[in-house]
This record gives sequence, C-alpha cells and structure tokens, in this order.
Amino acid sequence: ENSWSETLWVSDDGKHYLLGGFKDLSVHPDQERLAKMDLSGSPARGPKDAKVTVVQYTDFQCPFCSKGYELMRDGIMKEFAGKVRWVYKSLPLTSIHPWAEPAALAAECAKLQGTDMFWTLHDKLFENQREVTLENLDEKAAGYLKGAKADLKKFEACTEAKKTMAAVARDSAEADALGISGTPAFVVNGHFVSGADYGTIKRVVEESLKGKHGKS
Repeated sequence: ENSWSETLWVSDDGKHYLLGGFKDLSVHPDQERLAKMDLSGSPARGPKDAKVTVVQYTDFQCPFCSKGYELMRDGIMKEFAGKVRWVYKSLPLTSIHPWAEPAALAAECAKLQGTDMFWTLHDKLFENQREVTLENLDEKAAGYLKGAKADLKKFEACTEAKKTMAAVARDSAEADALGISGTPAFVVNGHFVSGADYGTIKRVVEESLKGKHGKS
C-alpha cells in the first residue's frame, strides 16, 4: 500500500481549509527524484558516464523482482549495451518476505569484498530464488561466494553481526522518501516505473537517450 502526507492549512476562523502544499512548478518530478537519490555507494553495472541510469529497488525474495532482474540482465543491458548504467538498491519487504532482509544484508556484506562479489551473490540469489529459504540462506550464500573465492570467514562474521544493516536501512529510507513501497520499482533518469514492465522501461530508456528524462 502507498501512503503519503500533506499539509493541512486552516483559516483563523476555522471555516476554511486547504489541503496540500506549495509546489515549485519550475522543478520537474524527474529532477525531484534525482535530488533525493544517492547513488555514490550503490553497486552498479555499466559505464559510469552512461547517458541513462536505471535504479532498481528490489527484494531478493520477491518473484516479480526475479523477473525484473531477468529483464535488466537479458533485455535492457543487452539491447542498450554501453548506454545504460544499472544501479542496485535494496528494499526488502520484511512483512511478507522473511529472508529478504537477511539476503540484502548478505549482499551488502559481499560488496565489502568487491562489487564483483556483490553481483555474484545478487545474481545467484535471483537465479536460485525458489530453492532459498530462511533456514538455508547462510549456507546457500556461502556456497555461491565460495566459487568466487570470497573470504568466507569475513563474510560470515559480517552477516552474523548484521554489520551492513545501516546500508540496507539507508536504501529503504530513500525508497520511502520517493514514495516507493512495492518491488520491483525502477527509476530511469528520475522517471518512475512500477513493476517488471519491460515495454515501459524500454520506452523510458529510449526517451531518456533522447534527453526527455533527467539529465539531457
């Protein structure tokens, strides 16, 4: 469910009210979203100077997020190779997905050993989503990283102590500030696209390449 807050203005005599606030018509919604996002510490694929940035807020246990991963990996990043940067943001829906937050914490722990380690675990979790449970997550994650030659002792110490909780909480707070409550959610050069909708994401990427969204 989505929720938002507005300011209630009431006249001195209590007879009239105005709901809402003053909006700056000179600021485009895309620019407003871009201003609320901090991508500096987020894992990313694609060129740093790409004209289009697709930020994906995702949940490792969410079936539609798995589709979102596939459409980015097999669709957008191949069709627009060299033109798109794909940025990961975590948004575990803890109320309905019991292992989503532990997985997000684990992914951030892997990232401490390098972006390649992060993407290895990210991809494996989505590719094997149906086999992962809360009970076997730690074992599965360690197995996926073992092949990538990660330092498993460091990784396991990180996950056990939940050392990356602040990073996960930061992404979730950012999503909240953007009004995002469901996953997957995509922000393409500041333009919001809800759900794993390949046709819409492709269209917005094409428009963004022409300078219609975000940074021209």
